Amino acid sequence: MIKTLRQYKKKIREKLLFVVALIALLLLVYMGLQYWAHNRDIYQFECKADAYNIDESLENGEIVNGDLLLELKVKRQHLVLTYYSIFDDDVHEFVAFEGDLQEVEVGSMTYNIEFEATDVELTPYSLLYPYLKTELEMGDNRLSYGYRFEQNFSVVKVDSMFNFMLIKFTPSNSLWGCEKING
Repeated sequence: MIKTLRQYKKKIREKLLFVVALIALLLLVYMGLQYWAHNRDIYQFECKADAYNIDESLENGEIVNGDLLLELKVKRQHLVLTYYSIFDDDVHEFVAFEGDLQEVEVGSMTYNIEFEATDVELTPYSLLYPYLKTELEMGDNRLSYGYRFEQNFSVVKVDSMFNFMLIKFTPSNSLWGCEKING
């Protein structure tokens, strides 16, 4: 009876040691993922989209084609997000935002960043502003230097072979396909 009790206690200790070791291993993996997500080197991505605007001042509602560019620079926990709008050779607009990472959800690769507008160059009849108003869900706020907002984006897919990343901005749910342009 005493021998059986000792064997039973030994088995319980072994199982308890296994559970503690497993929890410690999972904690180390989690901490490693957090470290990896928060301590990244400098990355630069360029995203491009075709942009269209209907000129309602013309009778036939002529469609004006252009480019909408997004440049994303990441340096550890600091991000620079720059939108460019190019519709004519002489009309170039851009807005630059800088922000710091507030939170990372490792499982979904979702980043929460608090941005501030650091450079705003818009024309009086801006074609970029209406897009940004929707993308950033600005409401009736005016976009100007110092404008602050929070933005979430998720890394939906990464293809390191082709240096490609698909990101999704929320809450606007806009998707951008981006090409890595450094390294």
